[in-house]
Amino acid sequence: MNFFEYTFSVPIDCMICKELEKISDIMEVKIDLKYLENKYYSYKRGSGDLLVFYKENDYEQFILFDFYRGFSDQSDMATIGVRCNDDIEQDVKGLLISLYKKSGPRSDFVFKLFDELLMSTKKSNYPKIIRDYGDWDNGGYNQNIEIYIDGKIK
Repeated sequence: MNFFEYTFSVPIDCMICKELEKISDIMEVKIDLKYLENKYYSYKRGSGDLLVFYKENDYEQFILFDFYRGFSDQSDMATIGVRCNDDIEQDVKGLLISLYKKSGPRSDFVFKLFDELLMSTKKSNYPKIIRDYGDWDNGGYNQNIEIYIDGKIK
């Protein structure tokens, strides 16, 4: 089975939408969109963790959100990453493109190779130090990973 990985950044207000809801339904990954939005805004500037949502008993496919909020970010940008198999890839990709096109500002729409997103979800990579403009003297932020299976944090 082949897997496809996509990622891009848009404002959180653009990300919380019907396309994301449809993607989570297709992938059978439970995500409470209101919880997601509240979680994003709970982080102060210079902080934010990686949230990874899986369907129970399927750790090859997931939806992830990097909620690190940079000091200079004036648009409340968040990063979404999706890894799905070839059975649902066309539907998921179409919805991601729709979400992407209606959003602004936005980063590049990136197709990842070599399981890059999968590698970024390994617990052994966390905490990960993020150094951002305005925080050079404080040693950066220790970003953590939160794993959600069937909509519940583990």
